[in-house]
Amino acid sequence: MHKEMTKNVFEEEIKERYSKNDNIRNLIIAECFKNSCANVTLYEKNRGKEWHEVLRTEGFVGKNGIGKDVEGDKKTPKGVFSMTQAFGIKKNPGTKIPYIQVKEKHYWCTDDAYYNRFIDINQHPHECKGEHLIEYKGLYNYGLAIDYNKECIKGKGSAIFLHCQGDRSYTDGCIAIPESKMKAILRKIQAETKICIYQKPDNL
Repeated sequence: MHKEMTKNVFEEEIKERYSKNDNIRNLIIAECFKNSCANVTLYEKNRGKEWHEVLRTEGFVGKNGIGKDVEGDKKTPKGVFSMTQAFGIKKNPGTKIPYIQVKEKHYWCTDDAYYNRFIDINQHPHECKGEHLIEYKGLYNYGLAIDYNKECIKGKGSAIFLHCQGDRSYTDGCIAIPESKMKAILRKIQAETKICIYQKPDNL
């Protein structure tokens, strides 16, 4: 009883924070565990400003857990973030937010000039060392960019997404969920969605 109540207190604090903000209609809460596993839940707010669970699924976070500090630490950021961009190798599944279908020309850049930015290599020609998005078939069939390091500080970390699950039971820093759930989330969420990523306390 105490454990469940403690867990609910944290989630209720997050939901209360955004309950009176009319622009925020959806919350995604990722409750993370020490073994890179996570529970990912989508909530929707009704006209009475009450939150209702729409979808819950298991997923995976960084190989080294959460609390990202630098590029390559294989950790998922913790905290509350916006979802800035929808994208995918597959066609738009019917999302209400701007969606880019990934093509050969698209990269998520890690170079100095365009660090942590989605780019069209034809518009910014250079030998990009970042992620060539179309090469991540399966994982990037559908994705949502999380605005971690929105200041684009070099070395702080880049290309942090909520995306489709692959064969591994961990990620390099993103959050991965089954493709069917990823598609469902894209269809449900509004433009001003927030995602909260937190570590489940040891005593719960």
